[in-house]
Amino acid sequence: MESFGDALGSERLRTEKHSKRVTAFTIALASAAGLPLDRIAVIARGAFLHDVGKIATHDVILRKPSELTSDEITTMREHCLRGYEMVKTVPFLVEAAEIVYAHHERYDGTGYPRGLKGDEILLEQGL
Repeated sequence: MESFGDALGSERLRTEKHSKRVTAFTIALASAAGLPLDRIAVIARGAFLHDVGKIATHDVILRKPSELTSDEITTMREHCLRGYEMVKTVPFLVEAAEIVYAHHERYDGTGYPRGLKGDEILLEQGL
């Protein structure tokens, strides 16, 4: 977790503060929903690491000051799968990896990367 956190806080990504805010909001929502502490811990790890796949995204795309092209959008959207592939290799993060993979899915099925909808999205992935 610490190594992933260091990567998120790198000058290149600048997403550590965002990840910490997302984690805090997600913990608050999960607590308000009455989820047990063990589930909240998994959710917190997934929330903190949700953008870790951006490590594999080229700086030209990450730092582009103007609108992304359709090819660049496609590349940027790969960060969900790339993050999932990184995180799932750590045994205690396997469940959190699913959150990383699904954090851009939408209830109506218009999200990515898999176009999941409704009940196909686990509660933890939708918080």
